[in-house]
Amino acid sequence: MTEVLRQLMTENDNTTHDLYRYLALASVVIAILLSAYSVYRTGVFDASSYGMGIGALFAGLGVQLGLKK
Repeated sequence: MTEVLRQLMTENDNTTHDLYRYLALASVVIAILLSAYSVYRTGVFDASSYGMGIGALFAGLGVQLGLKK
């Protein structure tokens, strides 16, 4: 499991840590936790807003990783 995590969070050489990948992981985790908190507080889950937000996050990440090459 640590090998897979290392490959996901480093650049192509598997030794250089990539700040953008760490920030992307933190952003996704925070988005999920904030959505869970919102559902806990209000009891309502807006799938449309969540889908658009997480989709924009993934699109931005894809663009960033594509431009980095």
